[in-house]
Amino acid sequence: MAGSGVFAETIDGDVFKYYADGEWKKSSSGKFVSIINPTTRKTQYKVQVNKQGRSEQRKEKQMDALVRRRRNL
Repeated sequence: MAGSGVFAETIDGDVFKYYADGEWKKSSSGKFVSIINPTTRKTQYKVQVNKQGRSEQRKEKQMDALVRRRRNL
């Protein structure tokens, strides 16, 4: 499984975590989406579902950081 060894922190049980703010995190909703292999029609992976509000907050933080970085050039 991909969640062993070096990659152990990227997975929680059989669901992959998402990466934000420099760390691997688990969705507060506990929901996930199955990624289906089209050849076998079986679940290949499960990934976290994030609320749109959190995604928007992350985008805003990234844009703010980019603007600050450009001002410092």
